[in-house]
Amino acid sequence: MRDPAIVRVLEVSQKARALRTEMERDLKRLLTGSWIEQDLLGLLVAAGGGLTAADLAWLTKATEYDVRDHLHTVTGRSFTRRDSDLGSAAEVYLLAHEDLQVTALQMLGENRLSEYRERIHGWAAHFAGRGWPADTPDYLLRGYHTMLLAVGDLARATGLGTALPRHDRLFDRTGGDNAALAQVVATIDAQVGADVPDLGALSRLAVHRDQLSDRNTHIPPAVAGLWVRLGQIRRATALAHSIPDPYRRSSALVPVAEALIREGRHEQARELLDEAVLTAARIIHHDRKNAVLGSIAPMLAELGDHDRAVEVARSIPGSDRRAPALAAVAGTSTGTESQRRALREEALAAARRIIDPFLQCIALGRVTDLLVAAGDSRTGGLIAEAVAVCESIADPYRASGARASVVRTLARTGRIAAAREMTSTIIDAGSRGPALVAVAEALIERRLDGADELLGEVADTARAVDDPGRRSTALVAVVHPLVRLGDRAAATGLLGEATEAARAVVDADQRGSALVAVVQAAVEAGIQVGAGDRLDEAIRVARTIVDLDRHDTVLEALAKALARDGHHDQAVRAAQGIPDRRDDSDLRVKVLVAVAEACARAGNDDAAERAVSAVPDARTQARTLVSIARALAEGNRHDRAAQFLRRALSVADEVGHPVDRDHAVAPIAEALADIGHHDEALTTARSVSTAGRRRAMVIAMAKSLVRGGDHARGLRLLDDELETANSIENPALRDDAVEPIALAQAESGYPERAIALARTLASARRRIAMLAAIAEVLVGAGEVERARAVLAGSFLKGLRRLRDRFGDLAPSDRASPLLAAGEALALVGASDRAIEVVSSVEASDARDEALASIAGRLVRGGHVAHAITAARRISETGARDVALRGIAEHLATAGRYREAIETVLLVDNATTNRRAWESIAEIVVANGSHHRVVATVELIVERPIRRRWLLAIADKLVDAGHAVSAAALVDHVTDPARALPSEGVQDDALVVSVLARAGRHRQAVELALRDPTDSATEVPR
Repeated sequence: MRDPAIVRVLEVSQKARALRTEMERDLKRLLTGSWIEQDLLGLLVAAGGGLTAADLAWLTKATEYDVRDHLHTVTGRSFTRRDSDLGSAAEVYLLAHEDLQVTALQMLGENRLSEYRERIHGWAAHFAGRGWPADTPDYLLRGYHTMLLAVGDLARATGLGTALPRHDRLFDRTGGDNAALAQVVATIDAQVGADVPDLGALSRLAVHRDQLSDRNTHIPPAVAGLWVRLGQIRRATALAHSIPDPYRRSSALVPVAEALIREGRHEQARELLDEAVLTAARIIHHDRKNAVLGSIAPMLAELGDHDRAVEVARSIPGSDRRAPALAAVAGTSTGTESQRRALREEALAAARRIIDPFLQCIALGRVTDLLVAAGDSRTGGLIAEAVAVCESIADPYRASGARASVVRTLARTGRIAAAREMTSTIIDAGSRGPALVAVAEALIERRLDGADELLGEVADTARAVDDPGRRSTALVAVVHPLVRLGDRAAATGLLGEATEAARAVVDADQRGSALVAVVQAAVEAGIQVGAGDRLDEAIRVARTIVDLDRHDTVLEALAKALARDGHHDQAVRAAQGIPDRRDDSDLRVKVLVAVAEACARAGNDDAAERAVSAVPDARTQARTLVSIARALAEGNRHDRAAQFLRRALSVADEVGHPVDRDHAVAPIAEALADIGHHDEALTTARSVSTAGRRRAMVIAMAKSLVRGGDHARGLRLLDDELETANSIENPALRDDAVEPIALAQAESGYPERAIALARTLASARRRIAMLAAIAEVLVGAGEVERARAVLAGSFLKGLRRLRDRFGDLAPSDRASPLLAAGEALALVGASDRAIEVVSSVEASDARDEALASIAGRLVRGGHVAHAITAARRISETGARDVALRGIAEHLATAGRYREAIETVLLVDNATTNRRAWESIAEIVVANGSHHRVVATVELIVERPIRRRWLLAIADKLVDAGHAVSAAALVDHVTDPARALPSEGVQDDALVVSVLARAGRHRQAVELALRDPTDSATEVPR
């Protein structure tokens, strides 16, 4: 049937031909019939169909009864009826066949058709004049626009496309802006295709197109699903399709599909899920895409499409999202029991591979729920594992969220006492409330006392929350449990409180989301009175949010494009059109600067001046002028740049406060020096009122002169500053002034002068620190031996003298020179001395931090043994393990795998050890050196952990696409002859995961289904 080479000529149906002849005869009779028959035919043909009996009655001035009577009699054979596109109850009429429409058009002729169209135009003008009210006929919202485009009436079509009240009426009728947006786009296409496009009309249409697109961007995705649950499927689908952002759109399609599945409309749900998958592919943000795919997978499973559900879940790269998705698919009734069991194991393995403890805790909770439902005996162990992970979270608020997850798991598994006890450890009220609600729901489920007291506590706590958004969220959490308790009145009262709190949220986006959450709670609790009104309110709020970022970005791109193409005046106007925003006040300035620079480069000084004048304040104007000057200097137009810098200086002089003027003047002086105008730069720098800033600017200028080859003048400037510094009587203040001068002399290539100056510092501690800084400058310049000489001479003598009088110094004063000394000694490779000096620091935190830093310096310098010694002297276990891990990773990157392995073996903490080895395994696989490393591991790693380390390499191999090598390594590791014992479920789960991802599905499934009490380690082949 599908072979294009086979052509079958079908015979003409005699019955169809006879019927058509009869219809054409009816048409001819109508054309010569009574006035109402002629009008009915003419109006339906001119309109292109789609008119109701009420519409035709309005247009013909006849009664609806007469219209229906004529359309349903024998003449009615030429007409047919269908439902309205917009879902209204009234049927619409059209000619029975497309060919009849063409024939009727020819019979009526253009003159008569024009008369009927004018009548329709007058009808439309009547409703437009009333602002497109609620009783606007469906045809005027849909079919009329199609007719206008068909006859080429672009002026009227443009009027419809730019009528905001009509857009609003279409939204109310359809539940979305998709229909209005499609009409605007179609009109734009028609205008573009016209012989002489109306540019003004195109501009107006483009504005309305962007507005229609933008105003749906902030509608919460959950709204669409709620409309389905409120019985308005067409509205829900239209709303989802109106959302332009792919993340929000796909997130809206999923709850609509879920609601359709709940109602048994599986085909519609499948179509929406297919669309959601395609839409999700356009999401740029990876975590958002993974979240959407994670919600789609279980919906596909609910539809019975097990293989595709698993495929979608496994396509999620991050374990934190993949584990819950796999668990959700495994929790459905689709697939065989063995398939679900394998998925549960895969989900568990993925959860255990999550590095972030907070996310791991959440994932373990979801997998535990799954195992409980499956009657798995490992539930208790997994809960204990989740609790242990939870306790490792340092941040108290993230720890609260993780504990709340554990509480929910404990409550759902019937461990209510333990759950109640853990709620007392949750310090964040936002996490504690939902945890208590979970406990209350567990009590209700088991018909135990105490739920009402817990819910009352949560409600009272919620009412005390200041932030209205968080207060609303906390209140709605109590609604459903109260209904389950039978207290519907209290639940309804809380919904009212939550609604008022949501309305008090200042941010419109958050207000819309809060109102949607209230409706969601109401629908789930079965309290649907007023839910539709609240949802409409949430949508209205969301649609008032203007996408300011997009508006400003368009103007930014336009301004830059105009400037680039030489349209400087228009570019300045576009930049000036970007409004100041409190949250991004720099955008307008940045665009003005870019436009001004482009104008200046092109030699259009007037346009550049206008752009600068549009900058709001003197400091910013000065900064803009400096930016222009630097752009000109890059083009070797130094004289022109100097003119702009002089203008900038005059603008900076208008700044009132001295400190603000100093801030404005500093970059001007620096830019003058960079273009070689040193005299002006020096004069500008010396006009600065703050001594410290003035000194820093002069020193920077001196360094600039030296870099430019004028050493004599640069050193003279430093000497002048030194003379001023020596006049300071206060020793500490003098040290403040001398230190940057000494460092500048070292950086300018005069270390001897710098050392001599460092020796004049009054503070022994600061002398030591300065000598260390000079040594570091020398090392950076490649003069390592000279740096060692500095540290071996005055530096060590000063350090010994300082140590002799340590008893007179505060602990912080004792620590800083020792830390500086240790860093400097490590820099020149004096490893033993560096470790010795830093180890003498009394403050453990400072000492540990310095030892970690020194360890890093030493390993990068090739002093591996000393680096490990430094790391192992760190007193805090966690910091010590992290330092050792860093050394191991550096060694692995350098290809020194044996040393890297030996270093990892020194890491005590099991989690850090595992992560360190996983990191090294990834490096090894990326370098293609896994065969060599496997041999080394076999040689030096003890049996209890050898298996785990080799499996980690296999895991990274399959991640990198080396499936065959990964599977071969698993075979090698699990060979009974090797007698490498499994370390438990986590180990076996990793084997299953690697085999499954490597394509060895049968072996993976067989291993996953094996009795956990079986001690055999061989993988079935």
